[in-house]
Amino acid sequence: MDFVVPKEKEQEAKNSMRKSMKLAPHIPIERCRLVRYYYYYEAMDESFDLEKFQDQTIDKLMGMSVDNCYCSGIFLQTRKENENFKVYNIGGINLKVSVIEPSNGEVSAAKPMRAEHGWTVGELKQCIGKLFDIDPSCMRLVLETYYDADDELLNEFYLSFLAGNYYGMHLANDAAYLREVMSRRHKLYALSDFEDYQREYNKSLMHRYVTFHLQSVMLHISMPSQPERRGGKEEVRRRDIAIPNTGGSGEMMMKIVSVNEGRERKIQIKADNRISFAQLKEKLVPMVGVPAKGFRLFQTKDNQPEQEILCLSDTLAKLSCDSKIVVKLGKGLQDYRIKLFLLLVNNEEFCKFMMESIVSKNTPVREFKKQIIEEAEIQGIDCVLELDKMRLRKKTSRSLGQIYLDHQLIYKDVHVSNGSEMYVELLKEPDLKKHEAQRQVYVIRWHPSQCSVDQTDEIILDNKQHLSLKEKLSELSGIPVEYISVAKDTGSFPSQIAHTDIEKKLKWYSDITISGQIPFLLYDDGHTIYYKDNRES
Repeated sequence: MDFVVPKEKEQEAKNSMRKSMKLAPHIPIERCRLVRYYYYYEAMDESFDLEKFQDQTIDKLMGMSVDNCYCSGIFLQTRKENENFKVYNIGGINLKVSVIEPSNGEVSAAKPMRAEHGWTVGELKQCIGKLFDIDPSCMRLVLETYYDADDELLNEFYLSFLAGNYYGMHLANDAAYLREVMSRRHKLYALSDFEDYQREYNKSLMHRYVTFHLQSVMLHISMPSQPERRGGKEEVRRRDIAIPNTGGSGEMMMKIVSVNEGRERKIQIKADNRISFAQLKEKLVPMVGVPAKGFRLFQTKDNQPEQEILCLSDTLAKLSCDSKIVVKLGKGLQDYRIKLFLLLVNNEEFCKFMMESIVSKNTPVREFKKQIIEEAEIQGIDCVLELDKMRLRKKTSRSLGQIYLDHQLIYKDVHVSNGSEMYVELLKEPDLKKHEAQRQVYVIRWHPSQCSVDQTDEIILDNKQHLSLKEKLSELSGIPVEYISVAKDTGSFPSQIAHTDIEKKLKWYSDITISGQIPFLLYDDGHTIYYKDNRES
């Protein structure tokens, strides 16, 4: 309510407010005082003691500018009979302090606390120690601070602390003044433990717990009813689950907060928001009771229709704070069962069935390759797969087709259906094909004098730059360009032409210079070209 007249003096204003709030006669005026409250910082900005300010009017106390009227207000503060008022100086800091339990990382509910800019970090620790009854001598403090993506210094210096739009800043220097490290309103985390205090901060429990707290999202997950298994159900206990962070910055965590095993199974999980949905699915497998491919995740919020989470490489940071996750058994309509065949170009058995794999719509090819490597290892398939030394390509009958690039998406760019077939081709070196305009060509050197061929090699041609086909072959073989003749094989892969027919049945050209020249127009990957040294007969 508005009842303070600007020209009233402090004593008069205090009486007016006390009566309006119906505090008189229950609280005598001696136990009341006026304070200025700064709305933006949610902090008491200054206290007005009667002896010092009794002759000043309210407008002088406030500084009656438009800015001051909107930014701050006059509050009436009371105290108990045996209490003393604390002095609030201009520029006070309003803190919300949470204490972290060293044994389990539980973060307590925040308690408000006022500090002054003139205090040191060490003095702040002493006050927190008294307020929470913890030892300040082995206490660490971490400040929760907003992260500005446009600030290059923060980007570089606090990279390991990033958490959405927040990071945790360790207040390591006890001698530093608070005005140097914080502004008017902050959240602060305190942990007091002698053993943990001896560790480097980046390796401490404090760092681990605060990082998880700032980078976590609470998941409310509805689970399908769990069928009975042999040996009974596996009990889902409240526990911490460590997940390796492939991007660095230590491991990521999931914490099972609560489990409801009633008719509608519901699990509450606090999880690092850097975890991908694919990693979440893997960790839910023991709770769901079927492999990760046997269930799907749906997101629901604000009573809106459920939406299936299709891009499993996305992280939990994509979820809004009020989202809920529903787990449903069964494979998705937008999952595709792909038959994979191992392609070994120079082997007598160049193609053999490898395995079947299920891939989701809009999965990047590179992610599918990672999935294939993991599944091949689990299934004990006898081959060495390296992410950058393997490629996926279209399989049609016995011919080799288009190479699928890492950035392309299953279904959108790579047209598949249930039962589609792909080659998994092993390479000696990292794949040089990086964009659609390039053409991958198999080349075989023919030795007419010996009636023999060398092993199959490959070259990558860039149509945009019209690189000379014969120059590429010259680099590969050492034959001078002017002595190279080429012939295009029109059959399936591998070439079915007999050695005795290569010289006579293939049409040889010595004047072909580029890959786009008729009849050497290469409209797709996987063509085979023979070449020879004209000086050899």
